[in-house]
Amino acid sequence: MSPIASASWAAIPTSPPRSGATCWATNCCAGCGSGASGPGASSATPAGAQGAGLLRSGIWHWERGRPVRVADTVGAGDAFLASLINHLLTGRISDWEILARACRLGEWVAARRGATPAYDPSTPT
Repeated sequence: MSPIASASWAAIPTSPPRSGATCWATNCCAGCGSGASGPGASSATPAGAQGAGLLRSGIWHWERGRPVRVADTVGAGDAFLASLINHLLTGRISDWEILARACRLGEWVAARRGATPAYDPSTPT
């Protein structure tokens, strides 16, 4: 997953990074990922090797990144976002599981060469 500027956390934070963050917010009045608000508001903040955060219904969920032997980072962020959006739209699993699955898929892609590695039975969903 794409690293963000100034991401040098000693521990997983309880709020999103305020500067240098990448944010995919919906219905967010702040526009910076620091706190989405409004009905149905959500925000995702990927933080590279640190993991990622998801804000939904006013609650931040954080998933730690897992160590992987990086072969190629191209496509890892796209895979993370595709998994996140897919599971948010289907709504069949918890926010915690949505975020964990998105992180695992991004890590899986980063551990393989090329932006679109061939899927196999070990591919996270």
